Amino acid sequence: VFAKPGKGVLEITKNGPVPVRTVSGTDENGHVQETPLYEVMGLPGAEYVILARNEIAYPDGQAGILFAENDLVLEKYEAEKETGSMQYVTLEVPEGKGELVQAERTLPDGTKASLVLRTGKDGKAQVTGLPYGSYRIVEVKAPTGYYRDAAAWTSGE
Repeated sequence: VFAKPGKGVLEITKNGPVPVRTVSGTDENGHVQETPLYEVMGLPGAEYVILARNEIAYPDGQAGILFAENDLVLEKYEAEKETGSMQYVTLEVPEGKGELVQAERTLPDGTKASLVLRTGKDGKAQVTGLPYGSYRIVEVKAPTGYYRDAAAWTSGE
């Protein structure tokens, strides 16, 4: 008899300055100036890859390794969710919390990825059902008009 395996939620938020309106005025020479005003808001369209930071064992004490160090978590899950090692794991992106997208992307180290997590209208993306462990989150595409965050973020253990 197995106990209910531990699972976590990973939420990513991409924020940035967004122009919301302009203020008109004149300079000391009487020239009209338009100054944009910005607010920090969630940015839709950022894309992320999730990697196992180190080996992540099967939940529930089963023998073996579910994710090896640097495995592309979403791709491995998608490839093996029906019959392979992932058949007892359920990763989901809740409705309105971003989306999984087929897209050819390259990580800074040259690793190729074909499945990414994209932020929704509010700049957030979420994956539920991840087995407990440590994950690296790498932004592989920034929203239009913004720069990609070059840092890789790490989830807690």
